[in-house]
Amino acid sequence: MQFSLRGREFIIEKRLPDGRIRIKDIITDERSALPEQDLVEAVFENNAELLGQHRNQDVLQRRLSKTGVCDIACLSENDPRRLELDRRFSYVRAVTLARLDKQTPETLAPLISKVAARLNEPKPPSVITVWRWWRSYTDSGQDVRSLVPAIQARGNRNRRFFGRQAKEGELKNNPEAQKRSAKVAELLNQAIDEVYLKDQRFTVQAVYDALLVKIDDANQFRDSDDQLPEPKRSGVYEAIAKLDDYAVIEARFGKKIADEKYRAVLQGPRPTRPLERVECDHTILDLFVIDPMMMLPIGRAYLTWMMCVFTKMVLGFYISFNPPSYLTVMECLKHAIRSKTYLRKKFPNIRNDWNPYGIPEMLVVDNAREFHGRNLEDACHQLGIVLQFSQKGKSWLRPTIERSFRTLATQLLHQLPGTTFSNIFDRADYEPGKTAIVTPDTLDEITHKWIADVYQVSAHRGIRDIPALRWEKGIAEWPPALPVNNQWLDVALGYTEERVVSARGIELDNLFYNDDELALVRRGLDSQKKVIIKRNPSDLSLIHVYDQKHNAYLPVPAVDQKYTKGLTLYQHNVISWGEPLC
Repeated sequence: MQFSLRGREFIIEKRLPDGRIRIKDIITDERSALPEQDLVEAVFENNAELLGQHRNQDVLQRRLSKTGVCDIACLSENDPRRLELDRRFSYVRAVTLARLDKQTPETLAPLISKVAARLNEPKPPSVITVWRWWRSYTDSGQDVRSLVPAIQARGNRNRRFFGRQAKEGELKNNPEAQKRSAKVAELLNQAIDEVYLKDQRFTVQAVYDALLVKIDDANQFRDSDDQLPEPKRSGVYEAIAKLDDYAVIEARFGKKIADEKYRAVLQGPRPTRPLERVECDHTILDLFVIDPMMMLPIGRAYLTWMMCVFTKMVLGFYISFNPPSYLTVMECLKHAIRSKTYLRKKFPNIRNDWNPYGIPEMLVVDNAREFHGRNLEDACHQLGIVLQFSQKGKSWLRPTIERSFRTLATQLLHQLPGTTFSNIFDRADYEPGKTAIVTPDTLDEITHKWIADVYQVSAHRGIRDIPALRWEKGIAEWPPALPVNNQWLDVALGYTEERVVSARGIELDNLFYNDDELALVRRGLDSQKKVIIKRNPSDLSLIHVYDQKHNAYLPVPAVDQKYTKGLTLYQHNVISWGEPLC
């Protein structure tokens, strides 16, 4: 790994027995030792920047200049390059996670076949193609933007039915043949629904026979030169093979059998290293919180929480009184990725350090609305995180996060004045609104203290170890991945919007953002052309505006810094409208 520190570039050569890392100055070849935590803190304090493993000078910049994409948020969901990026990343990630000693046809071919089967690709990329993608990804410091194709992906992956004798290449530019093919595909879907996805459990041959009947009926009302073609039987088998297995079992055997089969397959994920699998969820705390000025109950706060399944460590959290949203998820993810060196300074009464940091490999969430949307998907793609949605109502698929909420409630919240308890029978005649004394700042402090001084240093029955010790042992072998720098992390996790740039700058929620650099950007734009912006809903004093000419994001401050400094979007909406709008 190469990195720059205060204007000089170094190479990390090895980890020393005492926990420090040995580094070499690229220019002078001088070697020295540096505590690993010092480098981590320097990254998050904008004093250091990670440049990638076996870095080829400016390889990423050359790639970005070819693609014209410095942020994958610039690609729409249906952009062919976006779809091709997802496809390439599936193969590259498989090679990366395999951690092969050598990339040879013998070692890469099984991985490619496995990914191709999962993606239902009959013609997977060649070994040399995947190796080139992996090399570009590695040389760029594992930046997913290096996988964006320079031109739009070609080809049509939709199924086509041109008939038994016709060749697809001869008719692919024939619009009428395309329409007839689409009609046959529509009739096939109807036949599958009416025949195959029924509890009578008919065979695929029965689906094919039903399809031929539908085609024959449709051809009776079509001209002789517009007859629907008779598809190959293999095409029907291929279509049914690509159906979701759970949906097929549910339709043919019932939901109970489908649930039992997939619960046995999906239960109890067993990661092998820190941050390999991270679970995230929300809960409303069993505690009334009071306003520190008026000493009146505000209500119950929402907690967004992230847990590492392998180590059982709490990676980060976010407490707020606005309902779960993109803001709460992104703030929690930022907190999880960044180091927690602030702990001792902010809370002197806490005895232990809270050490987890780094980018998760996989983030597992439920199907709540706040987890669906382009912003979270783009942010995870940008950071190289695989976003996985678990089935609604299947709490056993996320056992670590569900169990941690109960532990937090029983060990901490239910012991505090103002608790609402989880069960109404436990509450009895207790009135939480009258006994509440915990303020938001106090809640933040005691949550930090419980994590650092109680939970992480206590034996965990599930792993037969202490979470803090398991984390330290794990990262000694599998060091956490870090963002390039702190500003890049803010941009990657920002909320994406589009706005027109006027002489007054950019207007967002009745707030204006402007400076001299934005004025230069405006000169090269059409009067009505919108620009992409990234905003942090937890701090409205600054936004980042995409400069297409230089393929980079520019920080643009708010005109009214006195009002916006530290102001959240939630607070601004309450001030402006009297109620939250986010």
